[in-house]
Amino acid sequence: MTTDTTKPGKRYPLLLYTRLLGMYRWPAFGLAVLLFGIWWFAPSGKIALAEPPGDRMALLGAVVSGAFFLFTLFGRSAAYFQCLPGHIRVQTAVLRLKISYSRVREARPVSFSQLFPPSRQRWSQRRFLQPFFGRTGVGLGLSAFPMEEKLLRLFLSPYMFLPDRMGFLLLAKDWMDLSVQIGTYRDAWFNRRRAARQTAAARPRPSVG
Repeated sequence: MTTDTTKPGKRYPLLLYTRLLGMYRWPAFGLAVLLFGIWWFAPSGKIALAEPPGDRMALLGAVVSGAFFLFTLFGRSAAYFQCLPGHIRVQTAVLRLKISYSRVREARPVSFSQLFPPSRQRWSQRRFLQPFFGRTGVGLGLSAFPMEEKLLRLFLSPYMFLPDRMGFLLLAKDWMDLSVQIGTYRDAWFNRRRAARQTAAARPRPSVG
């Protein structure tokens, strides 16, 4: 089936964020229920911590925890990468990053375990990364980041950055499909740009004098 590169391509969930939100979901829900229970039973005087102003703090904590729980439910759909006609979009709940195809030097398969050996990760990180150690991702080598690297690292997981060169590590359930899509959209973008240049060069220039 031919891909229509003039339209947005398939969305690929950011698996690292899906995993992270999944780990926080039920602890956030449990904390919200616990704090709401403390606030609810505060008038009975049976819970010392719920005496004023503790009762208000418990209610505030319940609201914040509940909001974070809802974020873990709906935040998954807000974290993805996608090929568009003019660039690759990397989207999180707080960041939308546009990577021009002119910056893309290569898109090749890479082993997550080779980039981030399990033996070099802390125990807590190994537990979080366990589903990814056997995966192959797409190493997106870039000539330059679309914004300051320090700012990017504030919003993106450190495991989304290639440790051996400038670029990103994109993890998808089907890395081959993602790799083909990036190559298809990138080639189409270059072809459109080349055609536009040829058309502009072929136009007759206005005579002077």
